[in-house]
Order: sequence, then structure tokens, then C-alpha cells
Amino acid sequence: MNELKSGLIYDTAYGNAIRVRVITMVYPNDRTAICLISDDHVREPVATLTCNLPQYPLAPGEFFVKDYSENEGAADWLVRQGIAEATGESRSSGFVSIPVMRFTPAIQSLVDSFKH
Repeated sequence: MNELKSGLIYDTAYGNAIRVRVITMVYPNDRTAICLISDDHVREPVATLTCNLPQYPLAPGEFFVKDYSENEGAADWLVRQGIAEATGESRSSGFVSIPVMRFTPAIQSLVDSFKH
């Protein structure tokens, strides 16, 4: 678990505004998972903003964002926070289209530093 940013406000699908920390974790196939945890002493899970679609290739620094259902608006939120940028690409999964995003250069540098 590696922290990218803290003290951000995330508006949940349930109408709550929660102060969160953005962390990265790793799916079993070594792809990046982006998770939000509460930015308090409890550190409760708030949301997982990514999904793992191993059948589709990704370039380094790219990831799939779950931008539907309870995570609707997650892609825009990641852009507003300076964490990610849109690639303009998406992939199908069931009945939904999953955006492909990439870390901003500053965040990618931070992610790369976690690997050393």
C-alpha cells in the first residue's frame, strides 16, 4: 500500500463528502489498484476506483477506472485531483464501457519511486 495524496474530499454516491487518502495497491496480476481510505484515525475503506480487466493490455502507467454505479464520476475526480489523465480509450466489460486512464507525470514519478 502506497499513498499518493491525502486530505482530498470525495463525494460518495450516498451524498457524503469524505476526507480521503488515495493509495495504490496491486491486483494479483501486478496491475495497479487505486483505492480511497478515510483520512482519519480509522482508515476505513471508502472506494476502489479501478477495476482489473486482465484480458486487455495496458501501457505502463495506465489503468482501468470503474466510472459507473457507486463510482460514477471517479474518472473526472481523478483528473480534478491531478492524479490521472484520460487517454480517450475505453474497453467493454459486460454492459459498460471502462475508461483507460494514465497517471499524470508527477504521480507516475511517485508511483515509480515506490518500486525502488
